[in-house]
Amino acid sequence: KFLLKLYNDVKLGHIKELSTSSIYLKPLLDNPKHLNMNNVSIPSSNNELDYFNINFLTLLFQYRSLLFLTHAADNYNNKVNIKKMDIDEAYNSINIEICDVVRAHCTYFIFDNFHKSILKVNDIAIKSILEKLLILFALKNIIEGQWYGIINAQHIIHVRKAIEIILLQIRPDIIPLTDAFDIPDNILNSTLGCKDGNVYERLYTSALKSTLNKTDPFDGVEILQRNLDFKLLKYKNNTLPSNL
Repeated sequence: KFLLKLYNDVKLGHIKELSTSSIYLKPLLDNPKHLNMNNVSIPSSNNELDYFNINFLTLLFQYRSLLFLTHAADNYNNKVNIKKMDIDEAYNSINIEICDVVRAHCTYFIFDNFHKSILKVNDIAIKSILEKLLILFALKNIIEGQWYGIINAQHIIHVRKAIEIILLQIRPDIIPLTDAFDIPDNILNSTLGCKDGNVYERLYTSALKSTLNKTDPFDGVEILQRNLDFKLLKYKNNTLPSNL
């Protein structure tokens, strides 16, 4: 409801300046009475390299937020002002559109704030890997999110190629990036996810602690044995005889 109110306030001229989280409404601010989404250019890619441009990705997220909010707000206003529907009834009737609007807005908000945080980083190496993570976040959202009417089939091919490239670039830093979370072992509570890297020793120790291994053989083994084919098992991985 906040976004719908914001849209209508901008359209009515009640707002003259936008916050950074709603800057995508600038086309509406510039032309509040006659905004036509057909006249707002869609950022378009020529190849996968365009998706490594953070400014290009920012324009994409801004356009999606503007498109979804414009369609939902216009639909809502039409129901209330033209069809004379009750306000709550009109709002409930566009719930699916509202969900899309919120997802688009929140994703742009996360992307934009992530980008602003990266700009404050002075270490060049750290800034570089964070920028790659930001790009990966954006590309995964494009592949998995709702981008109908914005991304076509050829663009999807570009995005998939860009993801392949960015994953190769990030891979050498995967372990340091994971370690950067610095989650204590007692919180992580994982046999495999431990700082010392002694995976097999920890797996063995964990297996010994299992309730199934408190006795040898474990409780209930006689029930299991009734259903085992011991003639078959004794061959292990060897070739089975034809008469078995």
